[in-house]
Amino acid sequence: MTTNNKLFIAVNSAMLFALGAFATPAAVSYACAETSTFICVQTDSTSTVDVQPVFPGGQTAMMKFIAKNMRYPYEALDNGIGDRILVLFVVDKDGSITNVKTVKTAQELAEKYIQTLKKKPNKKQTARILKAYEALTDEAVRVISAMPNWQPGTQKGQPVRTRYTVPVTFRLQ
Repeated sequence: MTTNNKLFIAVNSAMLFALGAFATPAAVSYACAETSTFICVQTDSTSTVDVQPVFPGGQTAMMKFIAKNMRYPYEALDNGIGDRILVLFVVDKDGSITNVKTVKTAQELAEKYIQTLKKKPNKKQTARILKAYEALTDEAVRVISAMPNWQPGTQKGQPVRTRYTVPVTFRLQ
């Protein structure tokens, strides 16, 4: 692996929904920020909550937080693997981030990646691919879990628990 590869990490918060009710995608807004890595955030402006949860300082601040705190995992870097990891979490009534998990497991993501390969990998290669995906999912969960408290979403003026999904893309350029 050459060390002059540029890292690209994209963060999309395209799916917002209150607990138990899916938000319909509608007007979508984009914001981009360039720091040591390049990050783009896509947000869905519609949900079943009256007021969406907000990261302290807004979307740009969230992009900067992720850019500053995200580390491309060595296992994925060494194997030339990048992918989109959907991270689901809950912004609690007090704004804390809870229940952070990936929508698909590392195993599911690795299997999908292996299906795209022209040549089927041997057991050792398959284990390396799985380890790379475990590192990617762990890193995406780690960074989202480390976020500071948000301003919670509200329904009829009362703070409510709100699910938030952020697709995080790791890509080598």
